[in-house]
Amino acid sequence: MNEDFLPGDDEAEDEDFIITNLGSVGELDESFRPDEHYLARGPFRVHSPAANQWTWGYRLEQAGKHLVFQDGSALGRTVMSDGMSMRASNGGSIIWLFGFEDDGLTVLTLSVATLEDYRAAAPDDVAISNFDDGARVVMAELETKRRAKFGLDFECVLTSRIAIVFRDITGSPVQGLFYFDRFGGIHSRVDGRWLRCTFSEDGPERGDDELLLSPTLKSGVALFDALQESEGPLSLKLFQPYIYPKFDTDDSESWSYLFDDWEIVD
Repeated sequence: MNEDFLPGDDEAEDEDFIITNLGSVGELDESFRPDEHYLARGPFRVHSPAANQWTWGYRLEQAGKHLVFQDGSALGRTVMSDGMSMRASNGGSIIWLFGFEDDGLTVLTLSVATLEDYRAAAPDDVAISNFDDGARVVMAELETKRRAKFGLDFECVLTSRIAIVFRDITGSPVQGLFYFDRFGGIHSRVDGRWLRCTFSEDGPERGDDELLLSPTLKSGVALFDALQESEGPLSLKLFQPYIYPKFDTDDSESWSYLFDDWEIVD
């Protein structure tokens, strides 16, 4: 079973693709993180002539003859399109376009972010060991701040459906790493594979009030596999840098629903 549980992201040629010097989204730099929904999931850099430094943008998509991306406001930013308004560099790592700023139009430049950009923007106590995890964490931080503006600061934004389960006892080893799929199924990580399981039969028992769950970055899977292979202690302390966001919950009966109720960025 694939640990990411993600569909393929092959893109077809699009005759209506509005970045005029490219044939399709497939020609954009992979660091924009395009998929079947977005030209650029990002987060990416947004450069404006009126600003002294770049800001973050994410979820760039084509909507008819416009481009829309989220800049932290309620509805995102709509960019008007004409025959020459949207172009990209030859390698697809930069996009130039006319965009609204204040009450007028200006030329905005979107460029790919780097792993170091993500590390600088992520919380200090979170380990960013690869590009995709960095992108997910920064997007979750941006979404969390955006939601807080509208009174939704009680909602968590997650980066995966993976979580560590541990016992609320000092020095107690981790009980397991689990994947909660979109259909209510639970999968335990065993010997480098995800195996379908139920807590009551194959692992920690539901209703155990000493059990806690914390969401985990996808890169925490490699650490878990390495510790299992070496038969080393599954210490919670080792996993702390991969727990994001930093919270735990003891309501084991609702763990599966948690991953359906809260947004999961990718």
